[in-house]
Amino acid sequence: MTHPRPLALLALVLALAPACGHKGPPVAPLRRTPPMLGELRFAQRGDVLEVSGTAPRASVDGVAFESVDIEIFWGEGEIDIEKEGLSRTVQAAPGARVVETLPLPAPGTLVRAAARAAVGGNRGQRTLILALEAQTPLTPPHELTAQLRVDGVALSWQGLMPERVEPPPLGPAGGAPLPFSDFFSRERATPETTTPETGTPSPEPPETEDEAEAPGDTVAEAPGPVAEAPGPVAEAPGPVAEAPGPAPDTPGAAAGAVGEEGEDLEELARAHGFLVYRRAEPGTYRVPLTREPLEERTLVDRNVPRGSTACYVVRAAGSFEPLIESASSNEVCLAVRDIDPPSPPTGLAVVPRDEGLELVWSPSPASDLGGYRIYRGAGAGDREVVAEVLAAETAWHDTSVEAGVLYRYSITALDRAGNEGPPSGTAEGRPQ
Repeated sequence: MTHPRPLALLALVLALAPACGHKGPPVAPLRRTPPMLGELRFAQRGDVLEVSGTAPRASVDGVAFESVDIEIFWGEGEIDIEKEGLSRTVQAAPGARVVETLPLPAPGTLVRAAARAAVGGNRGQRTLILALEAQTPLTPPHELTAQLRVDGVALSWQGLMPERVEPPPLGPAGGAPLPFSDFFSRERATPETTTPETGTPSPEPPETEDEAEAPGDTVAEAPGPVAEAPGPVAEAPGPVAEAPGPAPDTPGAAAGAVGEEGEDLEELARAHGFLVYRRAEPGTYRVPLTREPLEERTLVDRNVPRGSTACYVVRAAGSFEPLIESASSNEVCLAVRDIDPPSPPTGLAVVPRDEGLELVWSPSPASDLGGYRIYRGAGAGDREVVAEVLAAETAWHDTSVEAGVLYRYSITALDRAGNEGPPSGTAEGRPQ
């Protein structure tokens, strides 16, 4: 017989026994707050202002976004642009480049702009304020032409050299100018191959994003009150000087730097001249082909991708920081194809045979060799094409000759694009 008292004690012990697992501290939900808008730029192009930036792809905790609202703030003078200025909200895809045009005020007006990303009720940190002084629109270049050459695309244009635009004067609220960024090194990962007709190499922009425009950042000012501590400083693109070395990475290092290097960078920030842009078709003009404005009115684009259709425009630039540009010149587009002829074969010789003349030669060194074209002339007559043979052939037997007649031969190489190279040396033979 089982006693109820021991069973009750056993049940009590089991109830008080510790559980096998344990609960950890509660996990906080992932934040959906967007980070600061990337690469904010502010520029004047022709008779409009442009604000551009890159929408974040995910929140500060890595939560991917489906869409992002970009809040743009701007105003004239030293006002609080969030409270007293104008604003506009546009929707963007995550990671997309957003370009918004704003009306151009009267020349001499100081305009300031900033932006912020928002997703739902979560608003990110506002960018630094960028500023520029509105200018009378610059006269755009004209009569742009493009010619395909073996070494690239040769461009030439007409237009007045723009006068240099001085940076805007800022009041007590103004901060130090933004440093030169590594914008060009990010956009151009290929070797320097695009050059002015008589200049030194400049880097080539890769064909990357198919939105947005050229660099156009300006003068940065301290942001207003924000909920979070300031993040990375918004970058101000623009050309990086070839001589001074790496671009500075701290505020004030560009225009406020002391010494020879700082003076060079400040001078480059105020550089003026012509900027050439290229886009693939379809696509948009994003980054200029040279690291600083050109004084010449010619440029050879030596790294344009073959097999594409390249389009070009030229703009006059009064300054780089802030970027003050004219509207675009006329656009020119052309199909970029291989027009580089192959090298000719060498060592051509003619050997008499029982049934005609045999030609032998050493092959062309062309890497894209497609075949050979054989020319023949009889006596003092002109040479004519008598045969085409495959690239693997290094001999050909001519059986359509007459005994006793002197024949002169030469051979050209053909590449796979159909280009014909120069003729080889001449060889003669007389059939038996």
